[in-house]
Amino acid sequence: MTTEPPAEPPRRRRFGLSVRALMVLVLIVGGGIGCVVNHASYHRGQVASKLKRFGVEPPVTNLVARAIERTPRPTG
Repeated sequence: MTTEPPAEPPRRRRFGLSVRALMVLVLIVGGGIGCVVNHASYHRGQVASKLKRFGVEPPVTNLVARAIERTPRPTG
């Protein structure tokens, strides 16, 4: 009769979490950040739409374009 060797314990990484737990954590946090960014974009669009109805030119709501506009340009 042969006996099998004992099963290896799950591999652990930093913070005492398994690789699978770390992957799930990354997906949850990453998805949460995406939701926050999309939700904020939605509200910026709502405000811009209301401003347009009152005849006011809204500011740029695209954060990347806004950052490019505000970046100082080298002179020379």
